Amino acid sequence: MKYIFYGAGGYAQEYFDNFRKQYEPFCFVDQAAKEGQILFGLPVLPPSVMLYQYSDMPIIITCNPAYGKLDVQDYLVRELGIAPTRIINYEPYRYTTSCATLENTVLIFKDRISICCNGAGRNPSPYAFFSVSSPTEKIKVYRVLREAIKNALEMGRECACSGCPYLEKRAVALNQRPLTDVAVNFAHTCNLKCSYCNSKSDKTEAINILAYSELLQEMKRSGLIDATTQLTLASGEISIHSSRREIFDMLKEFQCTVFSNCVLFDDLLSDFLATGNKVLNCSVDAGTRETYAMIKGANCFERVLENLRSYSLHGKIILKYIFIEDVNDNNKDVDAFIRLCRELNPIYTQISRDRFNPSPISNNMMNQMARMFIEAPNAQPIRDSLTNDEIICINSTAKQMIKNKQK
Repeated sequence: MKYIFYGAGGYAQEYFDNFRKQYEPFCFVDQAAKEGQILFGLPVLPPSVMLYQYSDMPIIITCNPAYGKLDVQDYLVRELGIAPTRIINYEPYRYTTSCATLENTVLIFKDRISICCNGAGRNPSPYAFFSVSSPTEKIKVYRVLREAIKNALEMGRECACSGCPYLEKRAVALNQRPLTDVAVNFAHTCNLKCSYCNSKSDKTEAINILAYSELLQEMKRSGLIDATTQLTLASGEISIHSSRREIFDMLKEFQCTVFSNCVLFDDLLSDFLATGNKVLNCSVDAGTRETYAMIKGANCFERVLENLRSYSLHGKIILKYIFIEDVNDNNKDVDAFIRLCRELNPIYTQISRDRFNPSPISNNMMNQMARMFIEAPNAQPIRDSLTNDEIICINSTAKQMIKNKQK
């Protein structure tokens, strides 16, 4: 039997092999389908084909479970009138006040567990400190925190998330499902001094690898995470961490995204990327040597680009651009970064902003973000720095730019 894969974005491209192992694809369908578009040798068609040409063919939603799958599901059922039984990976859901991180994400520190990382940004981060060493009790602490917040939002009561700009009425799964993203944070030093970074750590703290490992294994055993969960390794520069060999060994069985500034080429990191289902995320933030030095505090732009080229030969990469007002929101830097993205073809090009700057995005920055969204491969605004309204504005600005070009 063949299936329609609904969704042809970055997530579908990244996990195409996983989907294809279970379901034989007939075509992709996407609202943004372009005439003659081909992906993995398959045509990318508009939604109308599901209603008229292939009205009996089963559908697999190939969108990110955390950031769109349920909304797509709702669109297919409520707006297109497609029966839920036709959607193979359909999930029962309801609309309520929540956010993607509350539903899908957790951050693990050595002494606490948190729902999100926006503490120095636009809203406080709900967290709970560990008063116990048992992995089972630590998970219980997290579940109690999460359920208390969800119940308060449902009832309209004040809670740690009240007033957060990321809250919205959204589709939420009725059934408990594994987390999609787990960030593992080791406080350690970095070899750059980025202008937007608020971390003051200038040393690597001793960490208990065993405690982290036991907690992850208990999360796996309890169903809180599974083989589809993406672990994120951040907080400091991993390529200079003295315990990175042990950290990589602990995480080798999981899907994992590793953040690195790529100032150094590290063989251990390269080998880790080559083990499969691993991704390197590098925030470049510039297209020129001068701007890079201004933002990063080091004159190593060309070396970073060469290291990125080398890492891309060993594994998948994500390139990120954090926009800073009147610094890198110009044609010269944005043009050069788009060219780099086209050369390296990352699985995602992430568009961000300095989340510690609460001021509104200027028209110029909005235009540059929209242009990058249109022109860079697999570009997406990221939700940990941009509000829902800002992401909507980027999308609408991009659509207007496309219309203007077509005139």
